[in-house]
Amino acid sequence: MFRKTLLTLSVTAVLMASGASAAAPAAQKNAPDPKELQMGQSIAKEGIKPSVAACDNCHNSGTGPFPLLAGQRKDYIARQLKDFRTGKREHSMMTPIAKAMNEAQSDAVAAFYSAQPVRKAPGPGASMDLLERGAELAVLGEVVTSCDTCHGKGGDGSNDIVALAGQNPAYITAQIQAFRDGKRGNDSMSMMRNVASKLKDADIKAVAAFYREVQDLVVELPQD
Repeated sequence: MFRKTLLTLSVTAVLMASGASAAAPAAQKNAPDPKELQMGQSIAKEGIKPSVAACDNCHNSGTGPFPLLAGQRKDYIARQLKDFRTGKREHSMMTPIAKAMNEAQSDAVAAFYSAQPVRKAPGPGASMDLLERGAELAVLGEVVTSCDTCHGKGGDGSNDIVALAGQNPAYITAQIQAFRDGKRGNDSMSMMRNVASKLKDADIKAVAAFYREVQDLVVELPQD
């Protein structure tokens, strides 16, 4: 088990351990199609009448139970919309919205949001003790395999694995708890369900707080 004294966190504008950037969107394989971006922007800002509300109504503020989508991985957003549409993932609001969108519209929304700069969800800062505990779990892998292993250094995500940097901590908390409590099951090979089953509520809160702040932290890893 790692001792907290082996990990030092200090507030700054960069994440030294990973090179994460607060200004750039998550890297994508291909340049976005301008027509696809235009369609995605229209849906994000105006919706598709009469059955799809503007995505920004919930996903642009970073407050409440909703995730911020700016800078999120295109493949991840598209896969989640597909899972809502097919019933692999269920949500009272998102399921009917996803079912009212075709694949091209889903891909367009995903492309639009992935092209936006990553933003940090608003809210009060977390205590250093909480951030240190979050870093122990997320970076060092105490209790569980480090979150960075799948979610990328600095929470940048990878392909269809969700980026966590700057994300609304209330949303991260709710989703980890949903995996743990059997309310969400669209993870590949039960990976998140296995990880979440080992986490207490206090640990989940720490991880969520850490990833919201990760772009403004320096993580000094222990030296051998």
